[in-house]
Amino acid sequence: MKILKKIGQILLCPLPLLLTVLIQFASVFISTIVFVIITQGLNPYDAVMEQYGLLLLITQFVTLAIFALWYFLAYGHKKPFVFPTRVLSGKDLGLLLVLGVALYSLILVYMGIAAVAMPGEMEKYEALVEETGLADLTFLSTVSTLILAPLSEELIFRGITMNLSQKAFSRFWIANLVQALFFGIAHMNWIQGSYAFLLGLALGYVCQTYHSLYAGMLLHLFFNFFGTYLSALLGLLPVPDMVQYGILFLVGAPLTSFCLSRLHRKKNPPRKPAYWTGEPLDF
Repeated sequence: MKILKKIGQILLCPLPLLLTVLIQFASVFISTIVFVIITQGLNPYDAVMEQYGLLLLITQFVTLAIFALWYFLAYGHKKPFVFPTRVLSGKDLGLLLVLGVALYSLILVYMGIAAVAMPGEMEKYEALVEETGLADLTFLSTVSTLILAPLSEELIFRGITMNLSQKAFSRFWIANLVQALFFGIAHMNWIQGSYAFLLGLALGYVCQTYHSLYAGMLLHLFFNFFGTYLSALLGLLPVPDMVQYGILFLVGAPLTSFCLSRLHRKKNPPRKPAYWTGEPLDF
């Protein structure tokens, strides 16, 4: 019976990912029909791409609502609501801000290496970004990237998936690998998926350290902010790419090491699966 129970717990781990993908496909399917009817005969692909920002926003709202309800019913109602200010101090905000800069710097270096190692995949990724307008600095893209993505993705992967994985595997490092892997798969392309996996490992570690989803959401927001605005500024600099990558590595690697060492000094969270509802730790 214990073996069957353990197998059942393991099989539940990918359920949030599968539901996320199902919501995305359903949103695309329904929106395609609606857009084609409205535009009266426009090519379905062109119709979706033309309104991709709005489609993404609607999909994220639906996803956030569904998983917020799931998280609350499964974990959130067990603990009283606690404001983020009781979990994160000013020093914590600064630490997460620096870590966001450092991680993004290293991810840019990784992207440069990937462009050389996997040029075909990088071209596909750049074409996807161009077609969908993900890199455009619009109101819709800002809300989607800086607000909805950190909220919904942290609930899905560092909240629900992490809890399911810790219950199934007991050890945090295995649960962290599982949720990061699913986080990468959810992005559905090699380039974005691979760096999302690396980012997911850091987000999981931060949530575990603070015993709170607030920390992961904030770090996720900082990372996406730098990805949206810092990358645009770097593109304007009259500096060769190799020099930029060298500087980014020299900045990102020590800062990441410093931030992780500071996080490691914090008191370890309980060994039992953590239900990140904003309950502060005794630092």
